[in-house]
Amino acid sequence: MFSCSKEPSQKTGPDRFSSFGPTKLVRTDDSVTISWDPITHSSPGTNVVYKVNLSNGVSINTGGVTRIAIGNLSHLSTYAGKIVAYINAADSALTEFTVSDFLGIMIIGRTDQAQGRNVVEAYDVFNGSRLWQTKVSDYYNSVFPEAVISNDTVFIGANNGNAPLLRAMHLGTGRIFYAAINNNGYSLGHLTYSNGKLFFNLGTQLVCINSTSGFIAWTNYGEPGLGITGKPLVVGNTVYAGSTTQVPNIPFKLFAMDAATGTVRWSFIFEGEFYAAPMYDEGKIYFNTSTGLYAVNASTGTLLWKKMNEGSFKNSNNMIIRNNKIIMTGPRNYGTYCLNKNDGSMLWQYAPNSYLQSSISEANGKVFFTEIGSSITNNVVTAISLETGGLLWSKPTQFMFSFIVGDRLYSRSNFRSDVEVRKAVDGELVFTMANPGNYYTDNRAWFSISLNKTFHDTRVLN
Repeated sequence: MFSCSKEPSQKTGPDRFSSFGPTKLVRTDDSVTISWDPITHSSPGTNVVYKVNLSNGVSINTGGVTRIAIGNLSHLSTYAGKIVAYINAADSALTEFTVSDFLGIMIIGRTDQAQGRNVVEAYDVFNGSRLWQTKVSDYYNSVFPEAVISNDTVFIGANNGNAPLLRAMHLGTGRIFYAAINNNGYSLGHLTYSNGKLFFNLGTQLVCINSTSGFIAWTNYGEPGLGITGKPLVVGNTVYAGSTTQVPNIPFKLFAMDAATGTVRWSFIFEGEFYAAPMYDEGKIYFNTSTGLYAVNASTGTLLWKKMNEGSFKNSNNMIIRNNKIIMTGPRNYGTYCLNKNDGSMLWQYAPNSYLQSSISEANGKVFFTEIGSSITNNVVTAISLETGGLLWSKPTQFMFSFIVGDRLYSRSNFRSDVEVRKAVDGELVFTMANPGNYYTDNRAWFSISLNKTFHDTRVLN
């Protein structure tokens, strides 16, 4: 979304100096940070200072500093700008740049029962206005598993009867590039994007497709009698995926597969049913099952440690890993846990008697989640300290499934299907993004957010 066009003036001869231009522009909803390389000069002792001018009239002298932050911008506006270099107090060189509109988009899949169709909608995350809506299929009794975003493309799965299951859409307009993968009686699982490929479980097989064309590259069931389940994890050139089986005496396994070919590199037998998605951190794979939490070596599949469900610990399907800590919610009446990621030992537990929804997220040392009340009208959205588990703030809400993106907390409800937006620092309500037409979204709730073309995965894993 940012474009830079350099038009420097340069001296020639013995006083020649280098051209220069912006090396990085970082935009938020109301500011931009601009960095540039300093001019080098052939003569020693030369004094170089800079001035930055924007088309809104802002002019800032930065001295010799080559990085400046400018605030009070509109995220819907485009600004022309110049960096002017003064060599020994003379206006000697300039470079021009453009600060374009800030890309902050939320993608939501909805079932429009009234008009008999499934639609995908995009919203401006800063003011809640709807940017576009695209019909993806006629109504069917299953809705969208989720979407993932890569730069200008939204990849979305939609279980829609005999219609194709996967679509690639333009992030800015909703235009469909292609529709791929016929149903054949299967359902499409959670999507993972990595290095030009999409990975997902289709029925009970893991599928890899070329994200540009939608063509299948390879498929794998893991091994006979097993089937892939949950969201795959891609680290480098390896895909990690859990399995399920309905065949007696065949154990569940976690598989590590070659991302290019699907060839199995190793497998690890675990107890219980696989939960959600594995996670990677510093050479280790962490994953939940119905019996406990496992940590294995990412290269070999060797067990490092496991923490089984017992006493006050009972895991659920959602966790985050930060600062040598694993933060995870338990099921009803077990609260939130903080474990040592190196051995699984308990560091702290928050609200052991509360009923927590499975969503959990973290940013800037704060952990966010929703505590479910006795009815939909008395839920509580909460922020606690990552280090201590101490309460930072708590606000009443009618919403659930809270996720932090940037400096805001987004919460969704199965029942209302609106989105509530709060300040992450103190929980103050910013606004509510309404669900137009009261569309239906089932209890596998998701919405996907892109800020500056960086995808934020805001799923609730079931």
